[in-house]
Amino acid sequence: MNIGACTKDLKGGLEYNLAWLAKHGFQCLQIWKKQLDEARMDAAHLLKRCAEHNLFISAVGAGPNLVDPLQAESSIQLCKQYLDLSVELGCAILCAETKMLPTGLSRAQGWGTCEKVVSSLCAHAESIGAVLAIECAGPCFIRHHLDWLELKRRVNSPALKVNFDAANLLWAEVDEVEACRSLVSEIVHTHIKDFKYRPALEQMSAEQDQDCVLGTGIVNYKGVLSELKRSDYQGCYCIEMHTGNTDRGEEILASKINLEQFMAEGLM
Repeated sequence: MNIGACTKDLKGGLEYNLAWLAKHGFQCLQIWKKQLDEARMDAAHLLKRCAEHNLFISAVGAGPNLVDPLQAESSIQLCKQYLDLSVELGCAILCAETKMLPTGLSRAQGWGTCEKVVSSLCAHAESIGAVLAIECAGPCFIRHHLDWLELKRRVNSPALKVNFDAANLLWAEVDEVEACRSLVSEIVHTHIKDFKYRPALEQMSAEQDQDCVLGTGIVNYKGVLSELKRSDYQGCYCIEMHTGNTDRGEEILASKINLEQFMAEGLM
């Protein structure tokens, strides 16, 4: 079992965070291009530093809106660069949300843009041996498992996969275990976080006081992890915690300990 963390949620520079992850027994990390730029690292340098710390990259993260027609071309170009980076870093996984449908556009218009953008990205991903892992989240255009399955039907590409975040399914007001069961054959990466309470549907980003240590919130992780184990999921369990301006490293570590306890109980 490989446990990682999203480096966007860690305080300190990238060099410090790599050392911190290694010190506390993490195996991997999800990285964002912005962090590489801030650290003035290229892919080769990052791989060298990860090797020195016995770490590997689980996925690259992306942020562009995939359903806004005004951003479609720029989002395609940016995400193609991120897909290329994911191959350079050896993970070949780009994790992304679709983000929100702009005000004034219909669902039909959103589907038109989303299908065009994701199809273009998946074609590029196929050509370089990468995958695009779309994450469902309540406020986003692709909110839940049924939306993702419809996107798969429309795009019909083997490069379209899932980054599964059980907590984000609570925003869509669906059962996270049922969603996992529906998507499990397509899951290549996971975000592991817990919520104290169900967030408002219109909320785009988790508030800092909403995230909590894994196993202390309302997400049914025993059910989710059992589904992943049943499918023989071999990917990374990447802890995510929206930290705001606060250093919540101790809570991230507590989440890791609880995740390891789930493993000891035979859930993983």
